[in-house]
Amino acid sequence: VNDDAKESNIQLKETLMGHDVAITDLYSSQSDTLVSADESGNIAVWKMGDKAFNKINMIKGYNYPCSSIRLWNDYIIGGYGSGHIRFYQLSTGALEVEITAHARWINSIDIASEAALLLSASEDTYVRVWSLAVVDNKLKVEMKFSESVTDVQLQGCRFTSQQGQTFALTGYDFNEIYVFSR
Repeated sequence: VNDDAKESNIQLKETLMGHDVAITDLYSSQSDTLVSADESGNIAVWKMGDKAFNKINMIKGYNYPCSSIRLWNDYIIGGYGSGHIRFYQLSTGALEVEITAHARWINSIDIASEAALLLSASEDTYVRVWSLAVVDNKLKVEMKFSESVTDVQLQGCRFTSQQGQTFALTGYDFNEIYVFSR
């Protein structure tokens, strides 16, 4: 037993209540903003106030779980059990773009923020890379890469840098990590 852990200054600060069903993912890329997703596809936006987080918006889902969320610029990006990726405006919660990205459940998404790239991995065996751009105040999403990884139920994917040159992925009950690079 490590008694050093007892000497830590880390302690529970608060418990946030804002979802009616189980939470599926959390993400924060800014020190004062936290987003949480749930089994109904709802996404809550939390902002740090003077002493606590406050829920400032609840984006209603479409009854498909939002299994993975990320933030990029002024957008919340959600990967859903329906195979959709949805982009919401962070400030208003308005749906900006919806794409039918995969044929099956999306298990993981990630962002290479400096390169404006989105990575998605799905139970349909495909890993995809999407370019993101804001043109004339409109979000533009374009698929740049798609590869089937046969006989693997893809579970996790991550860019290894914010420049998006390399990404890694793995599957459910799988003991290998596949690394892709350009």
